[in-house]
Amino acid sequence: MSKVIGRRLLLTIPLLFFVSLIVFALAQLVPGDPAVTIAGEQATAARIEEIREKLGINDSTLVQYGRLVGGLVQGDLGTSLYSEQKVTDALFTALPITLSLAGLALLFVIVVGIPFGLLAGTRPGSLLDRILTAVAALGVAAPGYWVGILLIIVFGLGLGWFPTGLYVPFGESPTRWLYHLILPAFALSLAGIVEVTRQLRSSMRDAMTADYVRTARAKGLRQRTVVLKHALKNAAVPLVTVLGLQVNVLLGGAIALELVFGFSGVGALAVRAVQNRDIPVIQGIVLLSVVVVSLSNLLVDLAYGWLNPKVRAQ
Repeated sequence: MSKVIGRRLLLTIPLLFFVSLIVFALAQLVPGDPAVTIAGEQATAARIEEIREKLGINDSTLVQYGRLVGGLVQGDLGTSLYSEQKVTDALFTALPITLSLAGLALLFVIVVGIPFGLLAGTRPGSLLDRILTAVAALGVAAPGYWVGILLIIVFGLGLGWFPTGLYVPFGESPTRWLYHLILPAFALSLAGIVEVTRQLRSSMRDAMTADYVRTARAKGLRQRTVVLKHALKNAAVPLVTVLGLQVNVLLGGAIALELVFGFSGVGALAVRAVQNRDIPVIQGIVLLSVVVVSLSNLLVDLAYGWLNPKVRAQ
């Protein structure tokens, strides 16, 4: 297993360089001149040229990409064109906010979606199954940012039960950290809860009619043991895929929710970087996303090996 992990991590290195090439090429096609944006519309031509020289924009494309690759090899993602802050420092400042939001949302997806999927899958056609299916259909149709705005209006501004627009670091106060994240995390997790519920319901419904489940019941095993020990483990294989995809979806959805709730996470940083044409920050965010997605895919593959002995043997 350690060889598999090492091989997958090594494959991430050429992937990062390939992505850096694509992002760099796309950045060159973005209209506008960051030197003009920094200097202002009323700046003189000499001032704009001075900034272009300082930023290295006048260098050839090959030199600029070589500078980017050289920084990546040393773990340096460059410096923001506007704040002159190291991109790595900006990412490490914003990343805990995004990871907190996405992590709590993923916890909601698991804690709520899996029990709902089990209840619906083990009682197909029942009233509970029909209710959960109807609620899931409504959840699919509700965008996360719209749910977030609705939660702010009702529970934040209307009832005053939860605060809005403020992030409290976990190290400062774990209780307040959780209290301030409940609304945005629930809004972000709603679509994932629905997807997990639907997927697990379908998998459990098929598993409960399989021969090995009927054999377990014939042995006199309790329903709880049959469901959790036999049916769920086999039904969890497609569920792992859904959860792995949800990690990527939640990180992407956190961008909109951070803007709605006023959090200064990676999403807000990305929006500002795109608006300001801050190419080093954009490149750093994309490369960070590649690393996160690669690690989540690796965890999914390891979970496959634990759930499926055939995959583990291969």
